[in-house]
Amino acid sequence: MEYQALYRECRPQFFRDVVGQEHVCRTLKNAVRMNRIAHAYLFCGPRGTGKTSTARILAKAVNCPQVEDGEPCNKCRSCLSIVQGTSLDVVEMDAASHRGIDEVRELRQRVGFAPTQGKYKVYIIDEVHMLTGEAFNALLKTLEEPPQHAIFILATTEAHKVPPTILSRCQRFDFRPLGREVIAAHLKKVAHQKGWEVEPEALEILSRHAGGALRDALGLLDQAASFAGNKITKRDVEVLIGSPGDDILEAVISAVMEGDVAALLKILEDSFSRGVEPREFLFQLTDYARQFLFQEAVSDKKRKVLIPLLKVLAKADAEMKVSNRPDLILELNLLRLTDCFFWENGKVEPGDQKESLMPSRVVKLRPSEELPGELTGLKKDFPSGDVSSKSGKDVQMVVEDFLKKQPLLSQFLSQYELRVESGRIIIAAPPIAYEYLQKPENSSFLQKALQNAGCSSKLSVILKKENSQTEEREITESKREEDRTSGDSLIGAALAILKGEIVSQEKEEDD
Repeated sequence: MEYQALYRECRPQFFRDVVGQEHVCRTLKNAVRMNRIAHAYLFCGPRGTGKTSTARILAKAVNCPQVEDGEPCNKCRSCLSIVQGTSLDVVEMDAASHRGIDEVRELRQRVGFAPTQGKYKVYIIDEVHMLTGEAFNALLKTLEEPPQHAIFILATTEAHKVPPTILSRCQRFDFRPLGREVIAAHLKKVAHQKGWEVEPEALEILSRHAGGALRDALGLLDQAASFAGNKITKRDVEVLIGSPGDDILEAVISAVMEGDVAALLKILEDSFSRGVEPREFLFQLTDYARQFLFQEAVSDKKRKVLIPLLKVLAKADAEMKVSNRPDLILELNLLRLTDCFFWENGKVEPGDQKESLMPSRVVKLRPSEELPGELTGLKKDFPSGDVSSKSGKDVQMVVEDFLKKQPLLSQFLSQYELRVESGRIIIAAPPIAYEYLQKPENSSFLQKALQNAGCSSKLSVILKKENSQTEEREITESKREEDRTSGDSLIGAALAILKGEIVSQEKEEDD
Protein backbone atom coordinates (compact mmCIF):
# COMPACT_ATOMS: atom_id res chain seq x y z
CA MET A 1 0.00 0.00 0.00
CA GLU A 2 1.27 3.49 -0.87
CA TYR A 3 2.51 5.49 2.13
CA GLN A 4 0.25 8.30 3.34
CA ALA A 5 1.16 10.91 5.91
CA LEU A 6 -0.19 10.10 9.35
CA TYR A 7 -2.24 13.28 9.68
CA ARG A 8 -3.97 12.49 6.37
CA GLU A 9 -4.49 8.89 7.34
CA CYS A 10 -6.06 9.98 10.63
CA ARG A 11 -8.20 12.75 9.12
CA PRO A 12 -11.68 12.60 10.77
CA GLN A 13 -14.52 11.37 8.56
CA PHE A 14 -17.40 12.02 10.97
CA PHE A 15 -18.33 14.87 13.28
CA ARG A 16 -17.78 12.55 16.24
CA ASP A 17 -14.16 12.00 15.16
CA VAL A 18 -13.19 15.67 15.29
CA VAL A 19 -11.02 16.16 18.39
CA GLY A 20 -11.54 19.05 20.78
CA GLN A 21 -14.21 20.97 18.82
CA GLU A 22 -17.43 19.63 20.33
CA HIS A 23 -19.09 23.07 20.33
CA VAL A 24 -18.70 23.30 16.54
CA CYS A 25 -19.56 19.70 15.65
CA ARG A 26 -22.65 19.56 17.82
CA THR A 27 -24.08 22.71 16.23
CA LEU A 28 -23.39 21.56 12.67
CA LYS A 29 -24.70 18.06 13.29
CA ASN A 30 -27.95 19.41 14.73
CA ALA A 31 -28.27 21.85 11.83
CA VAL A 32 -28.03 18.95 9.35
CA ARG A 33 -30.46 16.82 11.36
CA MET A 34 -33.00 19.67 11.61
CA ASN A 35 -32.43 20.80 8.01
CA ARG A 36 -31.31 24.28 9.12
CA ILE A 37 -28.43 24.67 6.67
CA ALA A 38 -27.02 28.20 6.32
CA HIS A 39 -25.78 29.47 2.97
CA ALA A 40 -22.40 30.67 4.33
CA TYR A 41 -20.13 29.58 7.18
CA LEU A 42 -16.89 31.03 8.50
CA PHE A 43 -14.50 28.62 10.23
CA CYS A 44 -11.72 30.51 11.99
CA GLY A 45 -9.01 29.40 14.37
CA PRO A 46 -5.35 28.35 14.59
CA ARG A 47 -3.78 26.01 12.07
CA GLY A 48 -4.21 22.28 12.48
CA THR A 49 -7.39 22.42 14.55
CA GLY A 50 -9.75 20.78 12.02
CA LYS A 51 -11.31 23.62 10.00
CA THR A 52 -10.92 22.07 6.53
CA SER A 53 -11.70 18.55 7.77
CA THR A 54 -14.92 19.78 9.39
CA ALA A 55 -15.85 21.61 6.18
CA ARG A 56 -15.51 18.36 4.21
CA ILE A 57 -17.58 16.44 6.75
CA LEU A 58 -20.29 19.11 6.47
CA ALA A 59 -20.15 18.85 2.67
CA LYS A 60 -20.66 15.08 2.95
CA ALA A 61 -23.49 15.44 5.46
CA VAL A 62 -25.55 17.91 3.42
CA ASN A 63 -25.29 15.74 0.28
CA CYS A 64 -25.57 12.27 1.85
CA PRO A 65 -28.89 10.52 1.07
CA GLN A 66 -28.45 8.18 4.04
CA VAL A 67 -27.55 10.73 6.71
CA GLU A 68 -28.22 9.46 10.23
CA ASP A 69 -28.48 11.77 13.25
CA GLY A 70 -26.63 14.48 11.32
CA GLU A 71 -23.69 12.21 10.46
CA PRO A 72 -22.81 11.17 6.86
CA CYS A 73 -22.89 7.46 6.07
CA ASN A 74 -19.46 7.51 4.40
CA LYS A 75 -20.61 4.63 2.17
CA CYS A 76 -22.71 6.19 -0.57
CA ARG A 77 -21.36 7.36 -3.89
CA SER A 78 -21.49 11.04 -2.88
CA CYS A 79 -19.58 10.50 0.39
CA LEU A 80 -16.92 8.30 -1.22
CA SER A 81 -16.29 10.77 -4.04
CA ILE A 82 -15.81 13.59 -1.53
CA VAL A 83 -13.40 11.43 0.52
CA GLN A 84 -11.40 10.62 -2.61
CA GLY A 85 -11.43 14.24 -3.79
CA THR A 86 -13.19 13.50 -7.08
CA SER A 87 -16.59 15.03 -6.36
CA LEU A 88 -17.77 17.74 -8.75
CA ASP A 89 -20.12 19.10 -6.11
CA VAL A 90 -17.36 20.12 -3.69
CA VAL A 91 -15.01 22.83 -4.97
CA GLU A 92 -11.98 23.70 -2.86
CA MET A 93 -10.11 26.93 -3.53
CA ASP A 94 -6.90 28.12 -1.89
CA ALA A 95 -7.24 31.87 -1.52
CA ALA A 96 -3.52 32.23 -0.83
CA SER A 97 -2.69 31.29 -4.44
CA HIS A 98 -5.99 32.40 -6.05
CA ARG A 99 -6.51 35.73 -4.39
CA GLY A 100 -7.32 38.04 -7.28
CA ILE A 101 -10.59 39.34 -8.65
CA ASP A 102 -10.32 37.20 -11.80
CA GLU A 103 -10.43 33.96 -9.79
CA VAL A 104 -13.44 35.17 -7.80
CA ARG A 105 -15.26 36.20 -10.99
CA GLU A 106 -14.70 32.72 -12.38
CA LEU A 107 -16.05 31.29 -9.14
CA ARG A 108 -19.16 33.46 -9.39
CA GLN A 109 -19.83 32.15 -12.88
CA ARG A 110 -19.60 28.56 -11.67
CA VAL A 111 -21.95 29.16 -8.75
CA GLY A 112 -24.92 29.19 -11.09
CA PHE A 113 -24.37 25.58 -12.18
CA ALA A 114 -26.52 23.01 -10.40
CA PRO A 115 -24.94 20.10 -8.46
CA THR A 116 -24.35 16.86 -10.39
CA GLN A 117 -25.07 14.29 -7.66
CA GLY A 118 -26.17 15.75 -4.37
CA LYS A 119 -28.50 18.45 -3.22
CA TYR A 120 -25.91 21.17 -2.67
CA LYS A 121 -22.80 22.48 -4.37
CA VAL A 122 -20.30 23.31 -1.63
CA TYR A 123 -17.51 25.87 -2.12
CA ILE A 124 -14.68 25.67 0.43
CA ILE A 125 -12.37 28.72 0.33
CA ASP A 126 -9.29 28.19 2.51
CA GLU A 127 -7.24 31.10 3.91
CA VAL A 128 -9.96 33.48 2.78
CA HIS A 129 -8.27 36.45 4.47
CA MET A 130 -5.68 36.39 1.66
CA LEU A 131 -8.20 37.65 -0.91
CA THR A 132 -7.70 41.17 -2.17
CA GLY A 133 -10.15 43.94 -1.42
CA GLU A 134 -11.52 43.81 -4.97
CA ALA A 135 -11.96 40.05 -4.70
CA PHE A 136 -13.91 40.44 -1.45
CA ASN A 137 -16.15 43.01 -3.10
CA ALA A 138 -16.80 40.65 -6.00
CA LEU A 139 -17.64 37.84 -3.57
CA LEU A 140 -19.90 40.00 -1.44
CA LYS A 141 -22.95 40.00 -3.71
CA THR A 142 -22.80 36.25 -4.18
CA LEU A 143 -22.64 35.69 -0.42
CA GLU A 144 -25.55 38.04 0.13
CA GLU A 145 -27.92 36.35 -2.33
CA PRO A 146 -26.51 32.93 -3.30
CA PRO A 147 -28.43 30.32 -5.31
CA GLN A 148 -30.48 27.86 -3.26
CA HIS A 149 -28.11 25.02 -4.12
CA ALA A 150 -24.86 26.84 -3.11
CA ILE A 151 -23.14 26.69 0.28
CA PHE A 152 -19.97 28.67 1.02
CA ILE A 153 -17.56 27.57 3.74
CA LEU A 154 -14.79 30.11 4.37
CA ALA A 155 -11.80 29.05 6.49
CA THR A 156 -9.18 31.40 7.91
CA THR A 157 -6.54 31.64 10.61
CA GLU A 158 -6.88 35.45 10.79
CA ALA A 159 -10.54 36.39 11.06
CA HIS A 160 -9.70 40.01 11.89
CA LYS A 161 -8.52 40.48 8.29
CA VAL A 162 -11.89 39.48 6.85
CA PRO A 163 -14.06 42.55 6.06
CA PRO A 164 -17.04 43.09 8.39
CA THR A 165 -19.38 42.97 5.39
CA ILE A 166 -18.30 39.37 4.78
CA LEU A 167 -18.43 38.44 8.47
CA SER A 168 -21.99 39.69 8.84
CA ARG A 169 -23.20 37.34 6.11
CA CYS A 170 -21.70 34.16 7.60
CA GLN A 171 -22.31 31.94 10.58
CA ARG A 172 -19.06 32.10 12.48
CA PHE A 173 -17.48 29.12 14.27
CA ASP A 174 -14.29 29.56 16.28
CA PHE A 175 -12.03 26.51 16.43
CA ARG A 176 -10.02 26.46 19.64
CA PRO A 177 -6.43 25.35 20.19
CA LEU A 178 -6.33 21.88 21.72
CA GLY A 179 -5.06 21.34 25.24
CA ARG A 180 -1.97 19.27 25.85
CA GLU A 181 -3.85 16.56 27.67
CA VAL A 182 -6.27 16.22 24.74
CA ILE A 183 -3.43 16.04 22.20
CA ALA A 184 -1.42 13.56 24.29
CA ALA A 185 -4.47 11.31 24.73
CA HIS A 186 -5.18 11.33 21.00
CA LEU A 187 -1.53 10.61 20.14
CA LYS A 188 -1.57 7.69 22.56
CA LYS A 189 -4.69 6.34 20.88
CA VAL A 190 -3.18 6.67 17.39
CA ALA A 191 0.10 5.07 18.52
CA HIS A 192 -1.82 2.14 19.99
CA GLN A 193 -3.70 1.66 16.72
CA LYS A 194 -0.43 1.69 14.79
CA GLY A 195 1.28 -0.70 17.21
CA TRP A 196 3.84 1.84 18.42
CA GLU A 197 5.13 2.01 21.99
CA VAL A 198 5.59 5.61 23.08
CA GLU A 199 6.81 6.77 26.48
CA PRO A 200 4.42 9.16 28.31
CA GLU A 201 7.23 11.73 28.60
CA ALA A 202 7.68 11.60 24.82
CA LEU A 203 3.96 12.22 24.33
CA GLU A 204 4.19 15.17 26.71
CA ILE A 205 7.01 16.73 24.69
CA LEU A 206 5.19 16.16 21.40
CA SER A 207 1.96 17.69 22.69
CA ARG A 208 3.82 20.66 24.16
CA HIS A 209 5.74 21.26 20.94
CA ALA A 210 2.59 21.12 18.81
CA GLY A 211 1.30 24.39 20.27
CA GLY A 212 -2.37 23.37 20.26
CA ALA A 213 -2.36 22.06 16.66
CA LEU A 214 -3.30 18.39 16.40
CA ARG A 215 -2.07 18.15 12.82
CA ASP A 216 1.40 19.30 13.90
CA ALA A 217 1.39 16.75 16.72
CA LEU A 218 0.49 13.91 14.34
CA GLY A 219 3.21 15.02 11.94
CA LEU A 220 5.78 14.96 14.75
CA LEU A 221 4.62 11.51 15.89
CA ASP A 222 4.93 10.25 12.33
CA GLN A 223 8.43 11.69 12.12
CA ALA A 224 9.40 10.18 15.48
CA ALA A 225 8.21 6.75 14.31
CA SER A 226 10.44 7.03 11.25
CA PHE A 227 13.36 8.05 13.48
CA ALA A 228 13.01 5.55 16.33
CA GLY A 229 10.89 2.73 14.94
CA ASN A 230 8.09 1.16 16.92
CA LYS A 231 9.51 2.18 20.31
CA ILE A 232 9.72 5.93 20.83
CA THR A 233 11.48 7.26 23.92
CA LYS A 234 11.74 10.70 25.45
CA ARG A 235 15.35 10.99 24.34
CA ASP A 236 14.43 10.14 20.75
CA VAL A 237 11.91 12.97 20.63
CA GLU A 238 14.33 15.47 22.21
CA VAL A 239 17.01 14.65 19.65
CA LEU A 240 14.52 14.75 16.79
CA ILE A 241 12.98 18.15 17.45
CA GLY A 242 16.07 19.73 19.02
CA SER A 243 14.48 20.20 22.41
CA PRO A 244 16.82 21.11 25.29
CA GLY A 245 15.06 18.75 27.71
CA ASP A 246 13.43 19.47 31.05
CA ASP A 247 16.67 18.87 32.97
CA ILE A 248 18.44 21.55 30.93
CA LEU A 249 15.56 24.00 31.37
CA GLU A 250 15.55 23.37 35.11
CA ALA A 251 19.32 23.96 35.20
CA VAL A 252 18.88 27.30 33.40
CA ILE A 253 16.29 28.49 35.92
CA SER A 254 18.52 27.39 38.80
CA ALA A 255 21.53 29.18 37.31
CA VAL A 256 19.54 32.39 36.93
CA MET A 257 18.11 32.07 40.44
CA GLU A 258 21.55 31.53 41.96
CA GLY A 259 23.18 34.24 39.84
CA ASP A 260 25.61 31.69 38.40
CA VAL A 261 26.77 33.36 35.18
CA ALA A 262 29.38 30.72 34.39
CA ALA A 263 26.91 27.84 34.67
CA LEU A 264 24.34 29.66 32.54
CA LEU A 265 26.80 30.35 29.72
CA LYS A 266 28.03 26.77 29.76
CA ILE A 267 24.47 25.41 29.50
CA LEU A 268 23.65 27.70 26.58
CA GLU A 269 26.91 26.93 24.79
CA ASP A 270 26.45 23.17 25.17
CA SER A 271 22.83 23.34 23.98
CA PHE A 272 23.64 25.40 20.89
CA SER A 273 26.59 23.16 20.03
CA ARG A 274 24.24 20.15 20.10
CA GLY A 275 22.07 21.81 17.47
CA VAL A 276 19.31 23.28 19.64
CA GLU A 277 17.94 26.33 17.87
CA PRO A 278 17.91 29.51 20.02
CA ARG A 279 14.28 30.20 19.12
CA GLU A 280 13.32 26.64 20.05
CA PHE A 281 15.26 27.01 23.31
CA LEU A 282 13.42 30.26 24.02
CA PHE A 283 10.04 28.69 23.26
CA GLN A 284 10.68 25.66 25.47
CA LEU A 285 12.10 27.74 28.35
CA THR A 286 9.16 30.16 28.23
CA ASP A 287 6.67 27.33 28.23
CA TYR A 288 8.49 25.47 31.01
CA ALA A 289 8.71 28.58 33.24
CA ARG A 290 5.06 29.41 32.62
CA GLN A 291 3.94 25.92 33.63
CA PHE A 292 6.10 26.14 36.76
CA LEU A 293 4.50 29.45 37.69
CA PHE A 294 1.05 27.86 37.81
CA GLN A 295 2.13 25.06 40.14
CA GLU A 296 1.07 25.48 43.76
CA ALA A 297 4.04 23.53 45.09
CA VAL A 298 6.67 25.86 43.59
CA SER A 299 8.79 27.58 46.23
CA ASP A 300 8.59 31.33 46.86
CA LYS A 301 12.25 31.67 45.93
CA LYS A 302 11.67 30.09 42.53
CA ARG A 303 8.44 32.03 41.97
CA LYS A 304 10.40 35.22 42.60
CA VAL A 305 12.64 34.50 39.61
CA LEU A 306 9.97 33.13 37.25
CA ILE A 307 8.07 36.40 36.69
CA PRO A 308 11.14 38.51 35.75
CA LEU A 309 12.40 35.55 33.71
CA LEU A 310 9.19 35.48 31.65
CA LYS A 311 9.45 39.24 31.10
CA VAL A 312 13.03 38.87 29.88
CA LEU A 313 12.07 36.00 27.56
CA ALA A 314 9.18 38.01 26.10
CA LYS A 315 11.60 40.86 25.39
CA ALA A 316 14.09 38.45 23.82
CA ASP A 317 11.35 36.96 21.64
CA ALA A 318 10.54 40.40 20.20
CA GLU A 319 14.23 41.18 19.61
CA MET A 320 14.88 37.83 17.90
CA LYS A 321 12.38 38.63 15.15
CA VAL A 322 14.58 41.45 13.86
CA SER A 323 18.01 39.95 14.54
CA ASN A 324 20.21 37.55 12.60
CA ARG A 325 21.95 36.46 15.83
CA PRO A 326 19.17 34.95 17.96
CA ASP A 327 21.72 33.10 20.09
CA LEU A 328 23.34 36.37 21.14
CA ILE A 329 19.97 37.95 21.92
CA LEU A 330 19.02 35.05 24.19
CA GLU A 331 22.40 35.04 25.94
CA LEU A 332 22.42 38.78 26.62
CA ASN A 333 18.90 38.89 28.00
CA LEU A 334 19.45 35.92 30.29
CA LEU A 335 22.80 37.33 31.42
CA ARG A 336 21.23 40.64 32.43
CA LEU A 337 18.73 38.87 34.65
CA THR A 338 21.33 36.48 36.05
CA ASP A 339 23.59 39.43 36.86
CA CYS A 340 20.81 41.07 38.88
CA PHE A 341 20.36 37.92 41.00
CA PHE A 342 24.15 37.62 41.23
CA TRP A 343 24.39 40.95 43.06
CA GLU A 344 21.22 40.34 45.06
CA ASN A 345 22.45 36.99 46.37
CA GLY A 346 25.77 38.51 47.45
CA LYS A 347 27.81 35.38 46.76
CA VAL A 348 31.17 36.89 45.72
CA GLU A 349 33.92 37.14 48.29
CA PRO A 350 36.40 40.04 48.10
CA GLY A 351 39.81 38.88 47.04
CA ASP A 352 38.45 35.73 45.40
CA GLN A 353 40.81 35.22 42.49
CA LYS A 354 39.11 32.21 40.90
CA GLU A 355 38.10 32.88 37.32
CA SER A 356 34.66 31.93 36.06
CA LEU A 357 34.50 28.86 33.87
CA MET A 358 33.07 30.37 30.72
CA PRO A 359 33.23 29.47 27.03
CA SER A 360 36.34 30.71 25.26
CA ARG A 361 34.43 33.21 23.15
CA VAL A 362 33.13 35.02 26.24
CA VAL A 363 35.31 37.48 28.13
CA LYS A 364 36.28 36.08 31.54
CA LEU A 365 35.06 38.00 34.55
CA ARG A 366 36.91 38.38 37.84
CA PRO A 367 35.12 39.37 41.07
CA SER A 368 36.19 42.80 42.24
CA GLU A 369 38.10 43.21 45.50
CA GLU A 370 36.27 46.41 46.29
CA LEU A 371 32.72 45.10 46.46
CA PRO A 372 30.54 46.33 49.33
CA GLY A 373 30.55 44.30 52.49
CA GLU A 374 26.84 43.45 52.29
CA LEU A 375 27.25 42.13 48.78
CA THR A 376 30.24 40.01 49.61
CA GLY A 377 29.01 38.74 52.91
CA LEU A 378 32.21 40.08 54.52
CA LYS A 379 31.86 40.91 58.20
CA LYS A 380 34.36 43.50 59.41
CA ASP A 381 34.47 46.83 61.26
CA PHE A 382 34.98 49.73 58.91
CA PRO A 383 37.17 52.58 60.09
CA SER A 384 35.07 55.38 61.47
CA GLY A 385 35.74 58.98 60.68
CA ASP A 386 33.96 62.25 60.16
CA VAL A 387 32.99 63.12 56.66
CA SER A 388 34.99 66.29 56.96
CA SER A 389 38.07 64.11 56.61
CA LYS A 390 36.93 63.38 53.10
CA SER A 391 36.29 66.25 50.75
CA GLY A 392 33.14 66.32 48.62
CA LYS A 393 35.31 65.51 45.61
CA ASP A 394 36.67 62.37 47.32
CA VAL A 395 33.17 61.20 48.17
CA GLN A 396 32.10 61.87 44.58
CA MET A 397 34.95 59.64 43.37
CA VAL A 398 33.85 56.85 45.72
CA VAL A 399 30.28 57.04 44.41
CA GLU A 400 31.42 57.11 40.77
CA ASP A 401 33.70 54.14 41.44
CA PHE A 402 30.81 52.21 42.92
CA LEU A 403 28.47 53.00 40.02
CA LYS A 404 30.96 51.58 37.53
CA LYS A 405 30.45 48.19 39.18
CA GLN A 406 26.65 48.57 39.29
CA PRO A 407 25.43 49.00 35.68
CA LEU A 408 21.75 48.84 36.64
CA LEU A 409 22.05 51.47 39.37
CA SER A 410 24.29 53.67 37.20
CA GLN A 411 21.50 53.88 34.62
CA PHE A 412 19.08 55.12 37.28
CA LEU A 413 21.65 57.58 38.70
CA SER A 414 22.83 58.94 35.37
CA GLN A 415 22.06 62.47 36.68
CA TYR A 416 22.42 63.12 40.38
CA GLU A 417 23.70 65.78 42.76
CA LEU A 418 25.90 65.07 45.77
CA ARG A 419 26.40 67.27 48.82
CA VAL A 420 28.41 66.81 52.02
CA GLU A 421 27.02 68.82 54.91
CA SER A 422 26.40 68.53 58.66
CA GLY A 423 28.12 65.16 58.88
CA ARG A 424 25.86 63.64 56.23
CA ILE A 425 26.30 62.59 52.62
CA ILE A 426 23.24 63.73 50.66
CA ILE A 427 22.41 62.43 47.19
CA ALA A 428 19.68 64.21 45.21
CA ALA A 429 18.44 61.51 42.84
CA PRO A 430 16.01 61.60 39.88
CA PRO A 431 12.53 60.09 40.52
CA ILE A 432 13.31 56.56 39.25
CA ALA A 433 16.60 56.33 41.15
CA TYR A 434 14.95 57.85 44.23
CA GLU A 435 12.29 55.11 44.30
CA TYR A 436 14.96 52.47 43.72
CA LEU A 437 17.16 53.70 46.57
CA GLN A 438 14.24 54.02 48.98
CA LYS A 439 14.45 50.26 49.41
CA PRO A 440 16.94 49.49 52.20
CA GLU A 441 18.40 46.51 50.37
CA ASN A 442 19.40 48.83 47.49
CA SER A 443 20.67 51.88 49.38
CA SER A 444 22.67 49.71 51.80
CA PHE A 445 24.95 48.67 48.92
CA LEU A 446 26.07 52.28 48.42
CA GLN A 447 26.32 52.90 52.17
CA LYS A 448 28.67 49.93 52.54
CA ALA A 449 30.78 51.16 49.63
CA LEU A 450 31.23 54.50 51.39
CA GLN A 451 32.15 52.70 54.62
CA ASN A 452 34.74 50.68 52.75
CA ALA A 453 36.27 53.96 51.59
CA GLY A 454 36.51 55.21 55.19
CA CYS A 455 33.32 57.32 55.39
CA SER A 456 31.13 56.29 58.30
CA SER A 457 28.71 59.20 57.89
CA LYS A 458 25.08 58.46 57.23
CA LEU A 459 23.84 58.43 53.64
CA SER A 460 20.63 60.33 52.85
CA VAL A 461 18.77 60.14 49.54
CA ILE A 462 16.40 62.95 48.59
CA LEU A 463 14.27 63.58 45.51
CA LYS A 464 15.97 65.83 43.00
CA LYS A 465 13.82 68.68 41.71
CA GLU A 466 14.24 70.14 38.27
CA ASN A 467 14.68 73.65 39.65
CA SER A 468 16.80 72.58 42.62
CA GLN A 469 19.87 74.48 41.40
CA THR A 470 17.83 77.70 40.98
CA GLU A 471 16.37 77.36 44.48
CA GLU A 472 19.82 76.69 45.93
CA ARG A 473 21.23 79.78 44.22
CA GLU A 474 18.40 81.98 45.57
CA ILE A 475 18.88 80.66 49.10
CA THR A 476 22.64 81.26 48.90
CA GLU A 477 22.21 84.86 47.68
CA SER A 478 19.63 85.57 50.38
CA LYS A 479 21.93 84.19 53.06
CA ARG A 480 24.85 86.25 51.74
CA GLU A 481 22.75 89.43 51.88
CA GLU A 482 21.63 88.58 55.39
CA ASP A 483 25.20 87.99 56.49
CA ARG A 484 26.28 91.28 54.93
CA THR A 485 23.56 93.19 56.75
CA SER A 486 24.14 91.37 60.00
CA GLY A 487 27.75 92.33 59.74
CA ASP A 488 26.92 95.82 60.97
CA SER A 489 27.71 95.58 64.67
CA LEU A 490 24.91 97.91 65.85
CA ILE A 491 22.20 96.22 63.78
CA GLY A 492 23.52 92.79 64.74
CA ALA A 493 23.37 93.63 68.44
CA ALA A 494 19.82 94.96 68.14
CA LEU A 495 18.68 91.83 66.35
CA ALA A 496 20.30 89.64 69.00
CA ILE A 497 18.69 91.50 71.95
CA LEU A 498 15.21 91.82 70.44
CA LYS A 499 15.30 88.43 68.70
CA GLY A 500 14.09 90.10 65.53
CA GLU A 501 14.73 89.74 61.83
CA ILE A 502 15.22 92.08 58.90
CA VAL A 503 12.01 92.55 56.94
CA SER A 504 13.14 95.09 54.31
CA GLN A 505 15.99 97.43 53.55
CA GLU A 506 16.04 100.89 52.03
CA LYS A 507 19.02 102.64 50.56
CA GLU A 508 19.86 106.04 51.99
CA GLU A 509 19.35 108.81 49.42
CA ASP A 510 22.07 111.41 48.96
CA ASP A 511 21.05 114.99 49.64
